[in-house]
Amino acid sequence: MKGDPRVSTQLSSPNQQAIIPGAVRHPEWKRLFDAMEAVYQAKDRYTYDELEVMAGINIRSFRGRMQFYKFRDEFLKSHNVWFECDRANGYRIVKAGEHGKYSSVRVKRSARQMRKARDITANVDHSKLSEAQRRGAIMLASYCGAILQQLELGTKVSRTMASRIEANKHLSTEQEKRVKELIQSLGQELTGRKADRVLTEPGT
Repeated sequence: MKGDPRVSTQLSSPNQQAIIPGAVRHPEWKRLFDAMEAVYQAKDRYTYDELEVMAGINIRSFRGRMQFYKFRDEFLKSHNVWFECDRANGYRIVKAGEHGKYSSVRVKRSARQMRKARDITANVDHSKLSEAQRRGAIMLASYCGAILQQLELGTKVSRTMASRIEANKHLSTEQEKRVKELIQSLGQELTGRKADRVLTEPGT
């Protein structure tokens, strides 16, 4: 039917589709995913403008960033390819040997966020809390502190391992032994101790 807004039409600009009420469109991350599959093996750097054309949305806008992050996560899982931000220009595909480096960067960021979480919980005016709230706040601060210790250790370990991967070098026998012991220790500590079980009271 002519003029029916429910009917998808070809538009001169991909961004026009977003402002026409009732226009049928797929999420932009899928469009970017399909476009990237055709070119990613031949090129490893993409400007913001290039990505906007491929996705049909400005990826520096709030919605555009969310769509790009969704695309990036899905492309990583399906193609083992990671796009790292080059703030001045756009994004680049990192080499396989660099994956560990950017993984380590995010472990460090997690530790920084957990440190802030610990500080927020630890620095509270207890005079304005009930006894139940005070006890809960103290326990939460201790819990955040314990996780922070693990993350700080993880930051050091992941940084060492990532540098070895990037340099194409093996860990020393002693380093490998210590990492395996750490993995085993963490695994045993977490086994069967999910939060929903730990905090479930009898009879609930």
